[in-house]
Amino acid sequence: MLDAVVALKSLNEAKQRLATVLGEQARRALVEAMALDVMSSLSSCTVIDEVHVICGAGWSDALHLSGGITLWDEADLGTAGLNAALEAVATRLDTPALVFIHADLPLLQAADIAQMEQVAAGEYAVIASDAAGVGTNALLRWQHQALPLCFGEDSYARHAQAASAAGMSLKPVARAGLLRDIDEPGDLGYLHKDAGDLGYHTQQWCKLHAAELSPTATQSPP
Repeated sequence: MLDAVVALKSLNEAKQRLATVLGEQARRALVEAMALDVMSSLSSCTVIDEVHVICGAGWSDALHLSGGITLWDEADLGTAGLNAALEAVATRLDTPALVFIHADLPLLQAADIAQMEQVAAGEYAVIASDAAGVGTNALLRWQHQALPLCFGEDSYARHAQAASAAGMSLKPVARAGLLRDIDEPGDLGYLHKDAGDLGYHTQQWCKLHAAELSPTATQSPP
């Protein structure tokens, strides 16, 4: 069994790159919708024992979570930065392995996490990149493994380098639900294209903001 750890950036700061095509209310609503869908997929996954959510400012009233979900206030952790916050929670947990995963994966399914757990059999670390193969959207690490978290710029290569330096095998997993994150204005087109596979809350957001998902609306200005 695994525990999952998700960090939610302050709502005012989340997905600023989408601000060129989405108003503040629509952008915040999308961030909330994707997060709720990720939590739902994690909670329904049979290999996940508990979901831990690190909440930045603005999330206390936005998330209505129950059933196997533990909330951590980022301000109470006494850390600075994403990786430090994730590590701070990891050190407090008594579980064999953890999956660290982003909250902007609207296509995520419980089966995607189950596949990571299956690949990790034999106590391998497992990594899931973004579609470009540059970032890391999820990382499964056993608690005894000395693999530092390297989320951020060029995180896939840095995780691979860290694993190599530690003499560890890092196995990749590529599935649609793990590959497709929503970061850039151009990514919004995938919400329309893959509407049938989206989580419930993101589908509802798409219905309300259909005009903002048009091909012209999702292009960044020159």
